Amino acid sequence: GEIIFDGSIVDLKIQSNSMGELKVDFPMEISQDKIRECIGKEGVTIRKIGEKTYTLNFDKTKVKYNELISKITQHYDILDLRMLDVSIDKVVQCMYEKARC
Repeated sequence: GEIIFDGSIVDLKIQSNSMGELKVDFPMEISQDKIRECIGKEGVTIRKIGEKTYTLNFDKTKVKYNELISKITQHYDILDLRMLDVSIDKVVQCMYEKARC
């Protein structure tokens, strides 16, 4: 086994409060590589969740919502954009995904 988090539930909650999630619907299909190229930010996890829908997860202490939104809208039209609260479940999921890399 491998330890991917060694802290308290309080620490996990603090971490969940510092994580941001942006859900973006585009009018056309765009590759994850093109989105990554457009935003140019390390520390942003891009996940395709539908044919034209993506979520971007990031640390709000390092990346700001307005920066991501600005970079995306400079390059692409969007249909819908939602800023979501990140649950503790999502924080744990991101930890596991990072541990596998």
